[in-house]
Amino acid sequence: MRLVECTFEDHGEAVRGIMNEAILNSTAHWDYRPKEAAHVQQWMAEKTEGGFPFFGAVDDEGQFLGYAYYGPYNTRDGYRHTVEHSVYVDARYRGQGVGTFLVNAIMEHAYEAGYYTLLGGIDGVNVGSIRFHEKLGFEKCGHLRRMGWKFGRWLDVLYYQKFLREGSPE
Repeated sequence: MRLVECTFEDHGEAVRGIMNEAILNSTAHWDYRPKEAAHVQQWMAEKTEGGFPFFGAVDDEGQFLGYAYYGPYNTRDGYRHTVEHSVYVDARYRGQGVGTFLVNAIMEHAYEAGYYTLLGGIDGVNVGSIRFHEKLGFEKCGHLRRMGWKFGRWLDVLYYQKFLREGSPE
């Protein structure tokens, strides 16, 4: 497995496929309708134009396995040391270390970029993602109830955080 910096031209359709599978079949993504290519292109550009990473994992044959990115948790000055990440893995490759590979790359990048805290929002019933994040050293730091509605039910958001460094940023 190797890490790539995603571009729409090289990876946009694979990203869109993974995203749309999550939209249609899970509560990991709270949109209701599949995304068109133009939307994914704009969305990917917004992520990378802000100077933030958008990584993908590919296997030895070049098969795209999943993607991860991070960006600002909040744009107010006081939050500038915290970033929020997301990771999505193609359903065919879940449980094979792809997510761990991608989040480790995100954590390393965020650390090297000087961030202190990495945050992830997880659907409250996504036990797999909760266990995954706990295995990587993330700790539950918040529970927001009834934050979204999908598939005929209310959904909670659990926030998990990992401290990347200690001390004062000043």
